[in-house]
Amino acid sequence: RKRAIPEDETAFASPLLECESESRMSEVRHHLLFSALYHRSHPLEPLSESGISTRCHVRVPDEATLLSLEVGYRKPAWAEPGTVLDLNISVLTENGERSLLQEEIRVMPRQSAIRQQPFPRFDLDLSPWAGQQIELEFESQIHGSIRNHGGDLRGFAAIYRDARIQARPDGARP
Repeated sequence: RKRAIPEDETAFASPLLECESESRMSEVRHHLLFSALYHRSHPLEPLSESGISTRCHVRVPDEATLLSLEVGYRKPAWAEPGTVLDLNISVLTENGERSLLQEEIRVMPRQSAIRQQPFPRFDLDLSPWAGQQIELEFESQIHGSIRNHGGDLRGFAAIYRDARIQARPDGARP
């Protein structure tokens, strides 16, 4: 039996290498297969209504102009009915700010949906900034109320996962 022909590698650049935030609850983690930006809460430090913002310095390559990423959240133990998480991604340049994504996600607690829902993937166009240095701003804001168990040290988190700047859509892995 013949082995399937592997897909060509998709070259990419990580937009999460040079990030900064005023909140200590913002964290970039480099996992084995992907990197992720977490905007976390903790029982002693819940997400504030003003939200969390993280800015990442990125040079957009000439040949790869799609920001491909998944967005979602880590489930809380309890969520007030109607609680939503607003996730926003904007480009900041010397000429101003332009929104790339505004996503509102209904927050479901662990008891209502035990399995983690798949994160939706977005392919955002960065071609107007090809060859330029920009700042990507990731903002997370909760509207409603959530709670975690006291022993849950991971807590609730908005997650921007597997972010990559590449030429092809859909986050194809190398």
